[in-house]
Amino acid sequence: MARVEGESAGWAGPAVSGGSRALGSVVMVDPRWEATGPPSAVLSDRGAVLALVGPGAQVVALADGAVTLRRLLDQGLRLLAPSRQLFGPPDGRGVDVVTQALH
Repeated sequence: MARVEGESAGWAGPAVSGGSRALGSVVMVDPRWEATGPPSAVLSDRGAVLALVGPGAQVVALADGAVTLRRLLDQGLRLLAPSRQLFGPPDGRGVDVVTQALH
């Protein structure tokens, strides 16, 4: 997480983060989406899965804290890869998504 204060703190307003303290995104690429494209979905009023040009998708989320942010990002990853173990435990404790995806 980055901490921004002073004049650069404009990102924390209602137009950007809605006052959320945690912002995150994950990009996933899967060659199987070449023909069909990945699914897109609204996860909640604070998260979404967005299809990207090419065989990729981006999960984006806003939350009040890191654990809630992680849960939203994991929810999006489950939608994109339901049969793959790419996410950590529900309590938000550490797992490296990129490392898991590569093995």
